[in-house]
Amino acid sequence: MSTEKSNRIIRDQGQIFRLQREERSYLQETHNQTELHIKEIAGLDIGEFQAMTRSLGENEYVNIKKELFIKSTGKAHIIFDIQRLQNFTLAIANPNDRSIHGSLYVSPDNGHYASTIHKIEIENGKLEILDCQKKLRFVKVEIMGQTGDKGLVFLQGEK
Repeated sequence: MSTEKSNRIIRDQGQIFRLQREERSYLQETHNQTELHIKEIAGLDIGEFQAMTRSLGENEYVNIKKELFIKSTGKAHIIFDIQRLQNFTLAIANPNDRSIHGSLYVSPDNGHYASTIHKIEIENGKLEILDCQKKLRFVKVEIMGQTGDKGLVFLQGEK
């Protein structure tokens, strides 16, 4: 009887797990004297799988896409609470025939806002990433254009 140990690495949606198993090979003689090789899997280390799935769950990532329609005032905005996000990216996409403008504001209390990016032009069919170096609790993304135009605002982050 021989015993082998092998480690396999399993990749599952960005997570890496190590699967340990022990294989035993047996030589068994059958009634007509032919050799038969049998492999037995002795055990799987499932505890490591469960620990990794709890620590790297899908709920630790935020992926928000909002569609904003410009009102009769020529503006539309959305406010995000980014207090619990460690890293994040904001972007505005323009699906219209004509260009729109986007601005980014930050606030510590959702009452007083400071402009970090003011009136960046977003051409039709383009996506612009809004770089926010100053991180406060609230972020306000505002788009400006003609009534009825729309803009897509994306927020992706890591908790």
